[in-house]
Amino acid sequence: MHACICINHILDITPSSVGVLVDSKGVKILCGMMNDFDFIDVAENALKALEKISYEYPDYIMETGSLPQMMNMIDFFVTSVQKTIMKIVRNVI
Repeated sequence: MHACICINHILDITPSSVGVLVDSKGVKILCGMMNDFDFIDVAENALKALEKISYEYPDYIMETGSLPQMMNMIDFFVTSVQKTIMKIVRNVI
């Protein structure tokens, strides 16, 4: 969980670090965290990071197949997280 929070803080402080995260296959790791429902907070933080990535690299979100994963899990999240997922969808489309 702390790793996801740190990733979000890094992306907030230095938005140019998004490219480093994408180049190092961080999106796939975040997608794996998103599927972990043992700790829903981890999934929520992973989605926040994916939203920040989707602004600059929307094609990469689609290429990794994370968009269908998000849409399949949208019902399990609270409304604010569902809005985050819909923002990602808007950025990708």
